[in-house]
Amino acid sequence: MSSNNGFWNPMEVQGHRIVKMPFRCVNKRILQQIIEDSFKTKLADDYFPLLIEKDAVTYLELQYGGVANVLPHPSSGVPPHLKTLAVIGENQHKGTGKSLMYAVLEDYAKLNWLSKPDRDANDLYKKIAGKGKPFSNCEGITYLSYFVNHSRMEKRAALGYMKMQPDSFISENPEPQPLLTS
Repeated sequence: MSSNNGFWNPMEVQGHRIVKMPFRCVNKRILQQIIEDSFKTKLADDYFPLLIEKDAVTYLELQYGGVANVLPHPSSGVPPHLKTLAVIGENQHKGTGKSLMYAVLEDYAKLNWLSKPDRDANDLYKKIAGKGKPFSNCEGITYLSYFVNHSRMEKRAALGYMKMQPDSFISENPEPQPLLTS
């Protein structure tokens, strides 16, 4: 592989032109718009700092139709983690997400990610990784976990990592938290 790790060279994946780049070089305003349009909610304040801290890699569809963010080394013993796959509303169900996933999987033979059970993307995820396994994260939110080419130990480590991750989005109508009393 070249010294630039394949960064900046557009690739054609199923009719979509995708460029891979270090997250630190991405226009954060555009990225935020793509992700928030896709998920129809606001990103949490700690989303971008986490991606910077973990030296994330971004795959951007060149027409700004979608984005994938990968944490190559999320935590010790955890294979690469797909933090976000987001496709703007007008590009959904047109192959943009599938092309982004294939571009990511071209670089990462082992990959894990989570998804809320009601997401349309779970149909694609099931084709790639099999049926998602439900779990709850540290905030009690239910997700499905997906794993590609993981050993049992890697699945355990990845699931442990996913369970500790707070939601990437701000809840529009947060549930009232019970008061702690002594």
